[in-house]
Formats: sequence, structure tokens, C-alpha cells
Amino acid sequence: MSWKPFSFGVIPLATLDDDVISGTGIVYSTNPKRATGEDSADYFVKGPDVDTVFSELAGCILANAVGLTVPCAKVCTVGDDKFAGTRLVSQFRDISPWLESRATVNNFNEVYDCIVVDIWLGNTDRNMSNIVVSPCDGGFVDFVFIDFEKARALKQYPNTQTTMIPPRDLWPSDELGTHLNVQKPLFPPAGILKRIEDFEPDTCRNLIQTVVEALDGVPWADDTIDALLKRAASIQKLSGEVWN
Repeated sequence: MSWKPFSFGVIPLATLDDDVISGTGIVYSTNPKRATGEDSADYFVKGPDVDTVFSELAGCILANAVGLTVPCAKVCTVGDDKFAGTRLVSQFRDISPWLESRATVNNFNEVYDCIVVDIWLGNTDRNMSNIVVSPCDGGFVDFVFIDFEKARALKQYPNTQTTMIPPRDLWPSDELGTHLNVQKPLFPPAGILKRIEDFEPDTCRNLIQTVVEALDGVPWADDTIDALLKRAASIQKLSGEVWN
């Protein structure tokens, strides 16, 4: 598929186009825009405030590093401005039909993996609009997980911000949360728990530093690394609190 493989980098934009508006006419809070890079690829871009850009990019990179299916992320530049860009996935935006047809989704169980990743990152914004459907051969599809810009472990004062999150806020909201709660596994998925728990501190630092360097500095980056490592060490406990 066109959105694979994942690769991080910096790409100048050839165009910066209109705001992305949902099917119901709602403008998203982070005001994403469509854009085309000089690599001829299409992107959704957010920013250029560093708070949004860093959290979106770092969230995608970290989620990819522990095995979650996410779109390729780039720093997209226009003059001196730097945006968080995620590559357009060939997609359907309404996942409702596939929630009732799990057998046609190659990676349906990643929905529960994504919840654990969101718990790690302190991301309280998982809902029907930030999982997209990418068609595959034979009538099958992949779920692709987007939108990490509200992850509190990636914001300023991450240790304080993440400890203030009620466990219920880390379960997906609205229709998605209700549906997944009905058929959720008895326990959080062991594979993603282990990958996060075993996440090497040096790997975490190197990945965050890659984003920091591309953005010419992020003042709270060291605090974010500290928060991520603490939450990784406690991911079994944190996930259990959300699951129960």
C-alpha cells in the first residue's frame, strides 16, 4: 500500500491547501490542512505550533516503533514554518461497517493494541474519526491509526499532565468505546504490553531526539522521555486500571 513503509524525515511542501472538514461539516480542533510534498505525496498537516507538531510526530514514531499501524510521518516545511505531516492513506473514514465485520479487517486486534499505546502516551482522544480504513486485496482492509497530537506525555509538563488523567478517559470515547467495551478481551493484549514494557531507554531517547533535531529544539523533550519511560515501566498497572 502507498502509505507503507514508515519513514521519518523532512520534506518541503509544494502546496498547502484547504482545511480538512469532517463529513458532518465539523472543522477539527487542530485545524489540519491538505498538502502536497515535493516528493509528490499527499499529506495531512498540522501546526506550525511546536506543541502540536512535536506531539503528533513523536506519537506516530513511537506508535510505529512498538508495532502499531500508523501513517508515515514527516516534518513538512513551508518557508520557516514546520508542520507535522502524515501521509495520506487510501481510505474510508467511516469504520462502522468494519466494527461489525471483524473478519475482513487484517489487523482488527490492533484496535486493542492502540488503546494500550494511547494509555502509554496519555492520549485521551481516540474515537471513530481517528481510525481510518485502508483497502487491501481480496476485499480485506487494514485499520490505520491516526491523531496523536493530544497525547499528554508528549506535551509540556508531561509527568504532571499524565498523572491527572482518570483511567476512564483513556478508553476510546462515544460509539467506538461502547462497541469495543462489549467484546473486549478479558485482559489487555500481552504482546503490545511486552513491547512497551521492554522499550529500550536508548531507543526512546534516540527517537525523541530525532524529532527534536528536526524541529530545532523542543524545551520539554527530556521531561517527555522521563514520562514515557516511567509509563512504560508501569504499563501493566496502567492498562489494568483502564481495562477494569
